[in-house]
Amino acid sequence: MSRHSGLLPSRVADHLFWLGRYNERLNLVCRALRYTVPLLTSFQVTAGQQDDSRALVRFCLQANGTLPDSAALSSLQQTSALQQALSELFSLQHPAGLAQVLKNLLFNAQSVREYFSEDTWYVLDKLQLALTQWPNPLNWQQPQQMVRLLDEVILLQTAIYGLNNETMSRTQTLRFMDLGQHLERALQSVTLLQEVFVFEQNHSCSASLMESVLRMTDTLMTYRRRYKTELHPLAVIDLLLLDDSTPRSVGYQCARLASQIQQLPKPGAAVVLSREQKLAVELVSLLQLAEPEQLFDDQLQATPELKLLLQQLHTVLRQLSDSITLSYFSHAEAGKSWQSF
Repeated sequence: MSRHSGLLPSRVADHLFWLGRYNERLNLVCRALRYTVPLLTSFQVTAGQQDDSRALVRFCLQANGTLPDSAALSSLQQTSALQQALSELFSLQHPAGLAQVLKNLLFNAQSVREYFSEDTWYVLDKLQLALTQWPNPLNWQQPQQMVRLLDEVILLQTAIYGLNNETMSRTQTLRFMDLGQHLERALQSVTLLQEVFVFEQNHSCSASLMESVLRMTDTLMTYRRRYKTELHPLAVIDLLLLDDSTPRSVGYQCARLASQIQQLPKPGAAVVLSREQKLAVELVSLLQLAEPEQLFDDQLQATPELKLLLQQLHTVLRQLSDSITLSYFSHAEAGKSWQSF
């Protein structure tokens, strides 16, 4: 009889971490596209719909690590330019498109395939098939078809989350994948809030865009239960950034990261905080020390304090990712591995 799960090789931890990141990245981009496509396929797209869709398109273009130059972002002024940008995301050849994210996801999954159940692989196969069924070129006259395909991808990814949580042993194996998932969700959520609230100066976020963001993050019903009133940017920021009881908020992701990092193995009998623990504490402290009333002015426009807070969070999250990589994914030493708990 044995319940010892053995050692987790550094290579495996690396693939699991990035599997969690790419799976979450694909999920969030598909959620953003699900609410962007209808905005750009109306019989007559209004100026307000263009403004709303522009913020979501900017987010999608940057989600896979590609940083378009300012000229490319500023060119997204007309409906045709926004539709062209979305068409590139759906293209099977685009380096920052959905197909490339899925390719990276499958590569990491196949590299550690022995850690997943048969049902998980069945869902992954269905996911790959779904993303090869995009109409090419996209038919902007039939947005329902694209939305249904996005719904299917999101549903399949939700199934992957559930299967892994139900079937994987509670060891460092699941922990590294969980770290990747929640670090990616925190990073992407910060980027989304930057695009929606602070990218365009002297511009108030519309109620329709805030509603799209709440729908995208599955928090609209939570907002309505709490406030039962019109959408207010400060309340939205509190829900999606500061509230650590909301599973989709940045605050929740940072608290989850701090908890998981606390359980990571440390070399020898180290008694001081590791760099990863210090960065996790810094993330939580940034959010706990924030003054919500200072994040928006009387005209409901984002203040420099909100911009600075989001920039700091983004920087520390990237530093945390780099620190985890340097501490646990180095392949320089042959046979380096970490004991599961």
